[in-house]
Amino acid sequence: MPANDFPHLEILAIERGEARLEGGGDTSEVVRENKANRRRHAYSLSGSLQRLTEFARQTQRYRADENLPEIREGVPFVLQVSESDEELLFFLSDKLGVEVVAEDEEGFILVASKDIEAKSFQQVVEEFVQKKRGGARAANILQVIPESDSEQRLKRILPENLREQWPFQDDQIYTLEVSIKSATAEKLPTLRRRRNNENSRKYNARAAEWRGRVEQLMAEVEDERIDRESVIEEFVAAYQGEFLTGFVDNDREHSQFAELSDSFSTRIRMSGRGFKDLILNFPYVFEATLPDEFEQPGLENGEPAAEGADLRPPAAEAPAVCIVDSGIQEGHIFLAAAIDSPQSRCFLPGVDPADVADYVANGGHGTRVAGVALYGDSNPLSGMDAPFWLQNARFLDDQGWIPIAVFPPLALREIVAHFRHGPRRTRIFNHSVAGTRACWRRRMSTWAAEIDRLSEAEDVLFIQAIGNVEANGFGGNNPTIADHLSAGRAYPDYLREPSAMLANPAQSLQAITVGSLALGQFANGDLSSLAQGLADPSGFSRTGLGL
Repeated sequence: MPANDFPHLEILAIERGEARLEGGGDTSEVVRENKANRRRHAYSLSGSLQRLTEFARQTQRYRADENLPEIREGVPFVLQVSESDEELLFFLSDKLGVEVVAEDEEGFILVASKDIEAKSFQQVVEEFVQKKRGGARAANILQVIPESDSEQRLKRILPENLREQWPFQDDQIYTLEVSIKSATAEKLPTLRRRRNNENSRKYNARAAEWRGRVEQLMAEVEDERIDRESVIEEFVAAYQGEFLTGFVDNDREHSQFAELSDSFSTRIRMSGRGFKDLILNFPYVFEATLPDEFEQPGLENGEPAAEGADLRPPAAEAPAVCIVDSGIQEGHIFLAAAIDSPQSRCFLPGVDPADVADYVANGGHGTRVAGVALYGDSNPLSGMDAPFWLQNARFLDDQGWIPIAVFPPLALREIVAHFRHGPRRTRIFNHSVAGTRACWRRRMSTWAAEIDRLSEAEDVLFIQAIGNVEANGFGGNNPTIADHLSAGRAYPDYLREPSAMLANPAQSLQAITVGSLALGQFANGDLSSLAQGLADPSGFSRTGLGL
């Protein structure tokens, strides 16, 4: 037995014997019942599949008669399963011939079938009835929900604040962020190790054949992604909609889609009729959300800084911190020496890229964020050497908001590309902006996922604001501090409410998400702070873990 390297930790017990593995053998009651009543379960599944086929045919005829955008392949529906694991997902794609679009913890799976008659699925149902090999897994499929407008499907595509507006008004114009499942390489072959009796020539030939097959499969995946993007473009064109990307660089072509490894997203302005058609009939849509309303964390002016502070520039090789905000007053006496002005850029649409000033009232916001980054909560000291360069990425307008025409994931991709591949190779990005309400917790937002993708792909770090609970002004399903107190939820209990959880994109897994702590208690006559002491959570700071 190895020596105990942690003598302060007591070993409570040492046992020997065979491992006792938990789980793996239990079968749910409903699955056992389905196996015990195979014909009844098969009849239910088969009937739902027949309704799916008839619905798909009617939809095809209607679309052709109305000259609606062509959906070249695929029909959407929902499966409810007893449990979702890798083996079941492989069964769905390999045996049933359906593509998994999205799954959730409640056992409902959004799927798409290229075969509207679902022949492979029907065959498995028949094998299940006859107790043939390969059909047993049909017992784990509890039901098939063929209607594309079913509550179970819409509940998993639309968040609550958008379901309240469903069905959309045909002639009303909406702006939504839509996410679409990409084709993925589910079955990439593996290169087996070199055999003992295999010479270098044979192994190299086999490896070359393997690389060729992988490249072919990846090319097919890329072609499928491009095809799905083209379908979205055809929908938007058919309904006279437009993509909102927010790019200001007209010298090169930009993608209208924020592409991740298994999906892509875009922000679209289009009629309600167009969005209804897209959501109900394009089988690879798995999410449609309203754009977040965004806010910046409030910054107090604090005590006046000492006059005449003489900030000296950082060393030429010092690191850089990019302030992704409302711009910076680059000539400010306490900041000017640290500003990397040649790299400053505005990323707002329709604004000169060189217009990087901070126009937010009462001293600006990005300017003060830059000051906090440089000095912390201390006053500038005379003769101080700046420890790093400040870089200015103007991302917010003069009201401190992200314009609706800016799709944040694409904008962040541009910002990181500009500064990370610039002369200072910037790796730290301060992102003091978040939504005004708790993030949707069913799945990661594209904005948060893009922060994670950039963190990994570009080796950068985002410092992300967690968001604020407003003092007053919103109400409804986004209660303010005043609403909480009026409802009898005292500080700090209301910070544990679901509505006070962290805001988008603070659920990013790779960013350092930052909330607010009190510097101490404030009391002045009838006014006092909610927080009662140093390091208590601020009364306005959102809280909580991400997903």
